[in-house]
Amino acid sequence: MTSIKCRSCGLVNFSTERSCKRCKSPINGEATADERFLPFQSPPPPPTFSGDASAASTAREPVYPCIKCGGRQRTNVRSFVKIYNSPVAILGIFLGLLPYFILKILLRTKHNITGPFCEPCWARFQSARTTYKVANALLFLMLFGGGIVLSIYIDSDKLFLASILFPWVVLAAGSYYLTTLGPKYKRVNSKEVVIDAPHVGEIVYTR
Repeated sequence: MTSIKCRSCGLVNFSTERSCKRCKSPINGEATADERFLPFQSPPPPPTFSGDASAASTAREPVYPCIKCGGRQRTNVRSFVKIYNSPVAILGIFLGLLPYFILKILLRTKHNITGPFCEPCWARFQSARTTYKVANALLFLMLFGGGIVLSIYIDSDKLFLASILFPWVVLAAGSYYLTTLGPKYKRVNSKEVVIDAPHVGEIVYTR
């Protein structure tokens, strides 16, 4: 049977327990972002003096591990957005591309998330959200439109079918690559986003 540590007193309890046996605090399987990062805060530096005791330095800000790689070098808290697209919108594809995109816009949920990133991971994540994402969409349109025009020009049914299926495969592969550049999302729906952060575990963001 698995066990879970109480975040109030540190006692190890069975995972089936609802409250801690020692302090009676509720035991939850999921922690908020602030609770997860609390054990990883850097301790304040020792005070320094410049001739008198009143010149003690102030405590520095806590350094959180990067939400992507777990590193602590040059980490800063960043704000970003995670979009949840409802699978119901996929049904609109049977009515045409326009109904599909309309349903996708109407049924999507926008999650505003804040988390620590190191500079290298943040730079790659930003590129994924701008340059790579636009390039992936343009490549899809070029393959889709160009394939259909070419198949009509040479009158080939096989090429026409390939021009419809192949761009979607390329779009899916590109979208998967973009997800590898950002945080590892364990669960995303209209109500919450769960990120599996290195050295920290699950971080739950709710609306």
